[in-house]
Amino acid sequence: MQKYAGVTISCHGHPHITALHPSTLEITREPAVTLRGDCIVGVGAVRGARDLPPDVRDLLCRDEARVTACFRCRGLTVVLHGHGSRKMTLSDPSDMVFRRSHFVCGRTVAIGTDLTARLFPRDFVEELRRGHPMTVEISVFVP
Repeated sequence: MQKYAGVTISCHGHPHITALHPSTLEITREPAVTLRGDCIVGVGAVRGARDLPPDVRDLLCRDEARVTACFRCRGLTVVLHGHGSRKMTLSDPSDMVFRRSHFVCGRTVAIGTDLTARLFPRDFVEELRRGHPMTVEISVFVP
């Protein structure tokens, strides 16, 4: 059985990114965000949850999976740790949501995370508000 898989997703910031949500963070394929989307940290993503590679999908759908996501923008890096779940469907074509809780829906790609939108460093958020490109490197490991 394969124990490790990863994928890099390109997206970018937007002037309406506030990153204030206390329990989730999201990247989306949508080209823009409104001020109500306070969990969104990246728009214009090249993939939604449904488009993740099969090896990444297989591992994310295991309860024992450990997930790491590295968000990189203009020399800044923020790292998130979380878990997978056998309840994940990874069916959403547009969004990927990282959740502090254990709630799962078609948009969920990690649960039990140690990072939310509100915890993103404000200098990182400012770079995103300027519309700069960001990469999200998602790594999944099953011990």
